[in-house]
Amino acid sequence: MITRSFMLALCLLSVWPLSHADVIEFGAATRCDRKEKTFELASVVQYNEVFTIVTSNFTDVHRLSYGNHKVSCAIGKSHATASLVVHPGSNGMCRGAGFVQLISFSVGGRNLVPPIFFNFSCPDMEKRMLVSIRATERPDFGSTAIEVRRCTAKEFSIDGIYVDLKCETEVLE
Repeated sequence: MITRSFMLALCLLSVWPLSHADVIEFGAATRCDRKEKTFELASVVQYNEVFTIVTSNFTDVHRLSYGNHKVSCAIGKSHATASLVVHPGSNGMCRGAGFVQLISFSVGGRNLVPPIFFNFSCPDMEKRMLVSIRATERPDFGSTAIEVRRCTAKEFSIDGIYVDLKCETEVLE
């Protein structure tokens, strides 16, 4: 014999909408293009089924798995390297969606950024988050000139976009 409370529970389950949680995950991707003489570290965000990648070109973009990475690329006469750690989501303030630690990004032995969180922000952080860095050999500016483009954002919104995205370019001799 089925009890009244069991029947009520079955009725509620049959009309109660199934819910699902949003999925968001932060990561990184690299792009080495010897023809363009470009090496790039790009942010990747998966928000449910949508991917957002901050890159200048989608050709040869490689998403990095969790773990330690040392990536290198010959860009013309120079050699570029990046050292970073991609962390999966975990417990802790602002760490639920994962984060990336950029240890170094260098061209020709010159480090272009200090160790920093990459593609990561938290409400108590005052700095903008670095979401892309690209180095391109520019022989038109000099024999060993490197153009460096850094893009930062205030935050990533649930609308699937970076808020207040700004890019700055400089040429290093």
